[in-house]
Amino acid sequence: MWLDADEDVSRMDGKTLVQVWEPRMYRLVKNRAPGLQSFELSTSIPGLGAYAFTFVSCVEG
Repeated sequence: MWLDADEDVSRMDGKTLVQVWEPRMYRLVKNRAPGLQSFELSTSIPGLGAYAFTFVSCVEG
């Protein structure tokens, strides 16, 4: 699993994935250090949509 995966991300058959079973907020990334980051979301299910993304930046001292 990639380093910054959060609690809703799993690994199956060599793929990193999120299983969406209900309408709720899913935790995908938990960065350990500040900096420029990127990630890509894709789906194999026609009609699946994502309607809101929340990004929070918190640096612990």
